[in-house]
Amino acid sequence: MNFHTFELSYKLSTDDVRIVYNELYNASGQNYKPKDDCAVFNALQDYGIIIFIKKYKQDEYNHHVLYYRINPRRVLENHNYIGIFNSKNIDKLIKKFNILIKTVSPFLPEFDSCNISRIDYCSNVELNDQAVIDSYINLLKRGYFQSKYTIKKYKNEKSKRNTLSKNGITITGNNGIEVTYYNKYRQLKEKKS
Repeated sequence: MNFHTFELSYKLSTDDVRIVYNELYNASGQNYKPKDDCAVFNALQDYGIIIFIKKYKQDEYNHHVLYYRINPRRVLENHNYIGIFNSKNIDKLIKKFNILIKTVSPFLPEFDSCNISRIDYCSNVELNDQAVIDSYINLLKRGYFQSKYTIKKYKNEKSKRNTLSKNGITITGNNGIEVTYYNKYRQLKEKKS
C-alpha cells in the first residue's frame, strides 16, 4: 500500500492540554501559528511532521484534540517532499517518529497511542507534458458524477464566490472520502514563488 500523507489524532484531557500546549509553544518558538480554534506548531516541520491542537465546542463544553500531520517520506528521508511511502517501511517510520516527538516533549503521545484520522493514498501518473495534464484535469472538471458525489469548490477572494481549483479537482463523497487529482509539479512551483 502506498500513501503520501496521513494524520494521527489524540484526544487530550483537560490537564494535558495546558502541559502539551506550553511544551509545543516553547519548542516551536517562531514557528508557532495561532488560528481560530487551532494552534499550529512547526517545530518538526523540517522532518515532515506538523503538530496542531484543535478546540472543538460541544454544547457548553470544549475538548481538545492533538493532531500529527505526517509526510512519512520526509520523516525518513528529510527532503523528499513528493515521494510516495510504501507501508512495508512502517516499523522504521514509527521508530523515527517516536524519537522525533520526544525531542519536542516527553508529554507528547507516541504513534501507537493515537488514532489514524486521515490517510492520503496516492499514485503518481507521469504524462508527456504539462499541457496533457491540464487537459486531463479540465476533462474531469466537465465530467458527470453520481448525486452522492460533489466537486469541491474553494472561496475565491477576488471574485467573491466559490470556484473550482485551478490546479486540480477534488471530488467529495457523502461518506467522507475525497478523491483529488492535481498537478503536483505546478503546486510545488507555486509554493516556491
